[in-house]
Parts: sequence; C-alpha cells; structure tokens
Amino acid sequence: MKTKCITFDKQAQDALPEEIKAKMKADREKAIMDRQLKKMEALSMQDIGRVTLYRGQKEVSKEWVYGFLTVKPSYGNTQAYYIEYVEELYKDGKFNGLKHHSYLVAPETVCECTRLKDKNNPEMLEL
Repeated sequence: MKTKCITFDKQAQDALPEEIKAKMKADREKAIMDRQLKKMEALSMQDIGRVTLYRGQKEVSKEWVYGFLTVKPSYGNTQAYYIEYVEELYKDGKFNGLKHHSYLVAPETVCECTRLKDKNNPEMLEL
C-alpha cells in the first residue's frame, strides 16, 4: 500500500503518526533512487557504456543521496567525497535545462551499486 500526504499544511503533516511519516520518507527516497537509476541506465546505453551508481549520506543533514562518486583532495592528506548528479528541469511540460547537484558525503557511508537484484529493492548496494 502506498501512503500519500494530500495536504501541504505543515501542521497537518507534523500531526501524522511517526510510522506514517517514516513510510512516506522511505517511499520518496525509493522513488528518487528509481528515477536516478533509470536516467543513469539510459545514459550508460547512449554515451558512456556502463555507469556506476553510488550512495552516500550527506555530512550535515544525514540524508541519503544517489549519483556519481567524485573524490577530491581536501586539507592536509585527506580526501573529500562527493555524490553528484544532474537533474533535468522542465517548465510547463517542456525541457528547460539541466541543474548539477554536488553533495559532500561521509566517506564511511559511501556504497557502490552492485547491479544485483533483490526481492525488495531494485538494486543492492554494498560498502
């Protein structure tokens, strides 16, 4: 069963039971991952062969993000890990450009998509 919130009223949303809010958040995260997987699979077939998908948890908000992994030098001998992806923008149903997203993630949370299927998830991720 899919749970949907039919109101934009913040007080009404906050009044929902915690298990409903958790289910809605999990549904949103799964929908985001599914969309990004489809986009990346299409891109990989068109342009660059096989795309590797990664997941990481943002340093500040602890939110999970999905996309390409970029490792950049940081202060001293450390490295900064970023998950990046490109979002297609539409206005009035017409393509309106691209927006690049780049998020600093905690290195210990970075997982690579294995491309193996699971009975509950479209793709399994491993550390």
